[in-house]
Parts: sequence; C-alpha cells; structure tokens
Amino acid sequence: MLFQARTARSVTSLATATREVGRSGGVVLASCAVVAVTAAGLGPWATVAVLTPGAALQVAAGTRHSAGSWQIGFALARPTGSGSTRASTARASRSRGPSARCSSPRSWWPGACPGWFVLGGIFLLAAAATKPVARWAERARAAASASHPTVEWATAH
Repeated sequence: MLFQARTARSVTSLATATREVGRSGGVVLASCAVVAVTAAGLGPWATVAVLTPGAALQVAAGTRHSAGSWQIGFALARPTGSGSTRASTARASRSRGPSARCSSPRSWWPGACPGWFVLGGIFLLAAAATKPVARWAERARAAASASHPTVEWATAH
C-alpha cells in the first residue's frame, strides 16, 4: 500500500504496463528463490530472517503486477466496456488463480527446493508472455475497428 501509488504513477501506457508485469515475474522468481532457501532446514529464527525479505519481494511483485494489469485492462478494453472487461478479468483470476497457487511446491519434489524454482519460472514465463499477447490484442482491436468503423461508433453512442 505504501508504494502502490508511486508504482502506478509510472504506468501510463500499454508499453509501461507490460514492462511492469514483466518485471513482476522476475521479482516473483526472486521471491521463490528466497523461499527455497528455507528447504535447507534452517532454525526458526533463520527461517523468519529468510522469509521476511521473501515476503517483501512478493509484495513488490504484486504491486508491479497490479499496476500493470489494471492499465492493460483499460488500454485494451472497448471504449464503452472497460468496467465489464475489468470485472471479467477479475472474476477469472479469482476463480483460477488460487487453485494454481495452492498446489504446494513442497508436493512437487522431496525437499521442496526445485518446486519453488519451477513455480517462480511459471510466473516468469507468464509475465514474459504478457507483452507479445498485449501487442497482438492491440493489433487485433485496431484491425477490427478499421474494418468495422460503424460497429465501433454504434457501441460508443
């Protein structure tokens, strides 16, 4: 919350939004690497000392992702449908996101360490895919508007 407005202030276009989402994937991977260290069997105080910066990295990643994804949602929405687009996106992430995150990396491999890197890699790949997918969506929307200008006008009024 402390840095959310500062992070969002720099996100003003589709290009800056996809850059922030891409960066968030790298920060999640770093966070997962920090959490993977706890698989080494540290004591309770050492585990807290390791997990505290890991949690801070998660917050930083979430802030970047949130700022970027909101801008992407608005930049790619129809002129009259940005609210419904945001609602659909939020509904999809709430229904599928928790189940994807809840399968614990500890159950993927004994010792858990590789599982955290796999989870971080999945987030990094998903974040890296945001930029080309957003560019494709932007081109597709522009092509649809160019080929059907009356449809766009009719939905705007």
